[in-house]
Amino acid sequence: MANFLCENTEVEKCLKKLEAQVNAAGGWLHEQLVIREYAGELSLECALIADNQDRLIFIPEKILLPLSQVEIVLSGDELSIKKAARELPPARREVFEIMLELLNLTGKIKSHKKFYPWVALANDPGTLSRLIAGRPDLKFISGFLADIKSGNLDALIMNSFFKTRYLRLADGAKMLMPFIDCANHHMNAAGYQFAAKGPDGPNLSFNNSRSVAEAVESYVRYGIYDAYDLFINYGFAEASSSFVRSVPMTIRLGRHGEISTRALLGVEITRDLPETLADLRFYLPEVISSNKNALALTHLMIPGPTARHALRRVMALFIKTLSPEIGDDERLELVKQAETQVLAENIKFYKDLRAYLKKRLAASDAKPALKAAIAMTDIQLAKLGEYEFL
Repeated sequence: MANFLCENTEVEKCLKKLEAQVNAAGGWLHEQLVIREYAGELSLECALIADNQDRLIFIPEKILLPLSQVEIVLSGDELSIKKAARELPPARREVFEIMLELLNLTGKIKSHKKFYPWVALANDPGTLSRLIAGRPDLKFISGFLADIKSGNLDALIMNSFFKTRYLRLADGAKMLMPFIDCANHHMNAAGYQFAAKGPDGPNLSFNNSRSVAEAVESYVRYGIYDAYDLFINYGFAEASSSFVRSVPMTIRLGRHGEISTRALLGVEITRDLPETLADLRFYLPEVISSNKNALALTHLMIPGPTARHALRRVMALFIKTLSPEIGDDERLELVKQAETQVLAENIKFYKDLRAYLKKRLAASDAKPALKAAIAMTDIQLAKLGEYEFL
């Protein structure tokens, strides 16, 4: 059995009911796992040495909760199941009910309305437009904007709330995750561990991944996100990322053409790379389109001190792609120009956004969301300010 340290005794009872259901389905929680609740916030802790190997939570796939098989309704700040699909087993429905009870007890919808930018700023299209500008290609944006335009605020709340909590499996199924969704994000933590095959059958597990020195909290990495990515997707600002993802822009290189970059998330190169580029894998974008005078890239990362040369190496690679015959001296000069443009464009974007948000703060009712947005710009500007030029 796990250990529970909860300010709210009803939350503790609910967590223990959930553990019993997980155990009954063949899952388990590590005996040294501590699930803490304070003021409605949940976190995971463990005193074991964090080597990312100790499995703290094991959830069989059959106890993950498919959102497609239930109709969940919102009444005020409370969630409940209105209807469940016939194929949903009674035991799985019971776990669903307990999960919704836990979300209600910890006030998650109320908090979501207050802090999540798409909900808190639904009546402020000007601010949303400014926020969208840095990440215009996110797939969920059109759906959220459609909910806002139609005035269907409950749909916006529900769609956006569960987007921040489900795990999407390879087949596209959206699953709620008992206990594992209590873990907070840290960029240096391990990601979710889903095994489609194995001796234990399909399962989701959480490994002990402690990313902050001398702390006992165990984290999970939600994805490859910088502070802006986290804010626009999850509604909070956090500084553990070692990079800034560039806003969309075009880098102009005179007679050699131009390199445009979008700000796509979730692009990771998995194919084999030449030995000279292998250490650059994390920072390499994919090429969307290429012709004689222009390249379009999926994204561009501006590195922190741990990878000082990554941006200039990426720029050198793609400048050579544009102009294969370019000499080393001229290419170095173009790398400097590209580097300067990328930094200048991103610093300008965040300074302008911060100034706009500060002005909106005084007159807006959405102060918590705006303060989080301002904190995000501060994080990004601080990281950009640490960048060392050639």
